[in-house]
Amino acid sequence: MVKYKVKKSKIHGKGVFSKKLIGAGETIGLTVDMNKKSADKRYGSLGHYTNHSMKPNAVVVPYGAKMYVVATKPIKCNTEITADYRKLPKAFSRMNVTKFK
Repeated sequence: MVKYKVKKSKIHGKGVFSKKLIGAGETIGLTVDMNKKSADKRYGSLGHYTNHSMKPNAVVVPYGAKMYVVATKPIKCNTEITADYRKLPKAFSRMNVTKFK
């Protein structure tokens, strides 16, 4: 079951919002799959629309050639899922990822 939906964000453009209560430490979904040949197919909606926050409720975690978004605290239903871009894994630069929309 998909745990998030994309809709208009008060932070910037579109954002990713929880569809249900998400527990701390729970994997929200795949954000980047560098195994995909086409750059257009590497990013799912979670990767395109996760907005930056200085007080994030999630973190991006590398696992091999993939990156996942994991909740750092409980996220209530209809709450925007955010990450601190300054704390993105160094693996992003090694993967030639130039921007995280």
